[in-house]
Amino acid sequence: MPATPAAPATPVSPARMGGQGFSGVYAQLRGEVADTIRHGFPAASRAMSVPAWTPPAAPAPAAPAAVGTPAGEDERRSFLAQIAPWAERAARRLGVSSDLIAAHAALESGWGRQPVRTGDGGSTHNLFGIKAGSSWDGASADAMTTEHLGGAALRMVQRFRAYSDYGSAFDDYAQLLQLPRYAGARDAGGDVRSFARGLVDGGYATDPGYAHKLEQVARQVQRLSIP
Repeated sequence: MPATPAAPATPVSPARMGGQGFSGVYAQLRGEVADTIRHGFPAASRAMSVPAWTPPAAPAPAAPAAVGTPAGEDERRSFLAQIAPWAERAARRLGVSSDLIAAHAALESGWGRQPVRTGDGGSTHNLFGIKAGSSWDGASADAMTTEHLGGAALRMVQRFRAYSDYGSAFDDYAQLLQLPRYAGARDAGGDVRSFARGLVDGGYATDPGYAHKLEQVARQVQRLSIP
């Protein structure tokens, strides 16, 4: 329903001004203003003052990159520099370029980002994804992996070898490739295709695209190694 109109304002009479009339009220107001200028506002008024301006908070920093994102060029160079001494030692034993050994480690470990880990999250230093078969009597760790069987990719838990350091891991890798079945991978020099094919023929991996993937990573390693 419509609002009731407000009653008209009642004119202020000189009596409601304390008997001072308009001139008296005006004089009083002037005096109060002058007194305020000299002495400031009363304490009660100062207590109600507007609080000081506070600058807005800085924006939150951007979230770090997810673990699943590809390794950047600097991160890849750092990984290659870290493993270089052991890659060169293994390469001399196998008769292949150290770039190919480094590429194999990079492929199996995601450039050092996704190595096989122990149950408590520690490192196994197993950059080559070497499994712990029945003949292995050293430390080991169970981890999820993908195997290609009968044309299908299957996720399963496998047991992998664990090492005390990277040096031990590279030495064991070089020893593994001394087996007769990996003869095609040895003495390949810088021929990544021969090296990759020798690994696949020896049964190193079940992925049908393994040789091609290793070739791609090897090209990246060689490009990063160029000064």
